[in-house]
Amino acid sequence: MNNFVRQTTTDAVYETLLNEIASLAVLPGIKLSETEVARLFGVSRQPLRNAFRKLANEELLFFRPQKAAVVRGFSMERN
Repeated sequence: MNNFVRQTTTDAVYETLLNEIASLAVLPGIKLSETEVARLFGVSRQPLRNAFRKLANEELLFFRPQKAAVVRGFSMERN
């Protein structure tokens, strides 16, 4: 039996974006266009939306209605 966990597309996009935000490769205040980011990752928009939602739940993104997701400022001390 294999002892590996299969990673979903959502998880892969989420982890990559999380690392990009945490390392400040994507700075606070940057707007993330769903269409552009999906194209960059080569994925459909649904897994991207799910990844964005996970990041928003962790307060790393917020959504501007009818616009784009925006990277929030954060503190490494925050729990």
